[in-house]
Amino acid sequence: MSLDSLDGVLHYAMQKCSVKYVPELTVRQAREMLASWAADRRAVDGRRDEVVRTAAEAGLIKSEIHRLTGIARSTLDRILGAGGGDQP
Repeated sequence: MSLDSLDGVLHYAMQKCSVKYVPELTVRQAREMLASWAADRRAVDGRRDEVVRTAAEAGLIKSEIHRLTGIARSTLDRILGAGGGDQP
C-alpha cells in the first residue's frame, strides 16, 4: 500500500470518526501511516512560532490567534514574548 493510499485510509478513518470503518491494516501499514502523520505534524509544528509571530505582527490580537488556532494563551505569551498581551 502506498503512502497516498495510507493517507486516504487515514482521511477516511478521521472522516468517519470510528475505528470500525477502517479496513484492516497490517502492522507495517499502520506504522507507515503513523510515521507519515508524525512527519507532517513535525513540519507544521516547526513553523508554528513563525506563523504566530507573523500573524501578530500583521495585527491579529492574541485572543483571535487563540480562537483561530486553539493554541493556549500561555503558549502564545511564550511565543510572542513577555507583554504580548492583546495589543496588535
